[in-house]
Amino acid sequence: MKQTYVPLLRDDSVMLRAIEPQDLEVMSLVENDTRMWDCIDTTVPYSTFMLKEYIRHTTCNFYEDKEVRLTIALPHGLAVGFIDLRNYEAKHQRAELGIVMMPEYQRQGLGKRALGLLVEYASQVLHLHQIYAYVQNVNQPALRLFQSSGFIHTATLPEWTRCRDGWSDVKVFQMLLED
Repeated sequence: MKQTYVPLLRDDSVMLRAIEPQDLEVMSLVENDTRMWDCIDTTVPYSTFMLKEYIRHTTCNFYEDKEVRLTIALPHGLAVGFIDLRNYEAKHQRAELGIVMMPEYQRQGLGKRALGLLVEYASQVLHLHQIYAYVQNVNQPALRLFQSSGFIHTATLPEWTRCRDGWSDVKVFQMLLED
C-alpha cells in the first residue's frame, strides 16, 4: 500500500515524516558519527537496540513527549537526515530546534527546505510562539542555514561548549511564529 503524507510536510524535493524502522541505519550513522558529537552533545555511541527502543517508546504526541523527531526524506522515501523540536515548554509555547543531514546530502538546499517545512508545521499545527536553536560558532553551515532562513541571532554564549579543539561560542537563533 502506498503511503500518503500531509502536504504541509512535503514539497517537490523533500518531505518530513515519522521515523520508520528502515531509518535505523541512517539514524545510527548520524548518532554514532563522532565528528558530530561536539554539535549534538553526545559522548557515547547508541546501539541499534537503544534506537529501536527510542522509536518504540515515542508516543507521537508532541505535548506529552515534549519533542518530535522527524525523518528528512527524499520524495521516494530515502532518509537523508533528521529534524526535531525538543525541550517544549507549554507555558511559553516554544521549543528548541535541531537538524542534521547525512554528509553526502549537505549543501544541496535540502536542509533549508526541511527547515521551512518544520517552521510551517510548528506554527500551523503545533501553534508554537517561537522556535530557537543553539549553534556552535564553528558550525558555519548551520550558521548560514539559520541566518538565510529568517532566524534572528539574538545572543552569543561565550565558550558555551567544549569541543575537541577547545571551547566554542554558541549563537542563539530565534524565530517568532505567527498563528
